[in-house]
Amino acid sequence: MTEADIDAVSAVRVHGWQAAYRGLMPQAYLDAMSVAADAERRRSWFGRRSPEVSDLVAERDGEVAGWACVGPARDPDIAPGAGELPAPRPTAGELLALYVAPN
Repeated sequence: MTEADIDAVSAVRVHGWQAAYRGLMPQAYLDAMSVAADAERRRSWFGRRSPEVSDLVAERDGEVAGWACVGPARDPDIAPGAGELPAPRPTAGELLALYVAPN
């Protein structure tokens, strides 16, 4: 993901929420979600994110169709350095977010 992808990623994320959570979350909450507001928050966060976190986009016909975010495991039982394993210890990752355009 590049900074140029932020608007498209925000659209995938917001529209994904609105489609997936219809009937499960209050409709007023879903209707109030804003692609522009999400993109503004994401743009602010983008420059200061951890270098251990990776944002990936999936494209279809040159357009962003999905977004995933991965990073180090947060579970202390599987996080790097956990357990009795000899060095070098395997590192564990975590899928932090996964969104696909609802269409």
